[in-house]
Amino acid sequence: MSNNKYYGDRMFRRKLPKTWNNKKSIADRKMGDDNERYVSAFLKRWFPKNSFTRDITGWNPIDYTDDLGKICIELKSRRIKKKRYKTIMIGKNKYDSAIKYMKKGYKAYFLFKFTDKMCIYEVPKKLPQDIEFYRGGTDKRGRDEYSECMYIPVKYLHNCIDYDDYYSFIEK
Repeated sequence: MSNNKYYGDRMFRRKLPKTWNNKKSIADRKMGDDNERYVSAFLKRWFPKNSFTRDITGWNPIDYTDDLGKICIELKSRRIKKKRYKTIMIGKNKYDSAIKYMKKGYKAYFLFKFTDKMCIYEVPKKLPQDIEFYRGGTDKRGRDEYSECMYIPVKYLHNCIDYDDYYSFIEK
């Protein structure tokens, strides 16, 4: 199996993780790909004035950017309901990347697609005290995939369905 992937006329050479062909990894990628297609359609409806570019390589820490509207979004797909845990975990690398965009004038968001809801979290310039960073991750794909993670209390996540669109969300 080649490590090269073609997207239109562009080819990306990438080093595949050791768990690439693991059944769990394949299922996770399929779920993520399906959810990214769903979210791409959602973004067109929820952000009608914006034009997002989707990261087609799959290796960037941020999935969607709108350079004109200065918005970046990272999508995290979860196989749990929103209220399963008191906090939701996301890799610190995602937060670090969001901060880099924010320093360039972007608004940064994490979009969580749970089994029961889609929620949005605006990454603030100053984090609330109850957001924590510590080691987290999984070994369900047959390999230690633990790293530094950010734990966001679910009370900070807003249900997207509660708003007509992004503009009603930011006016809250």
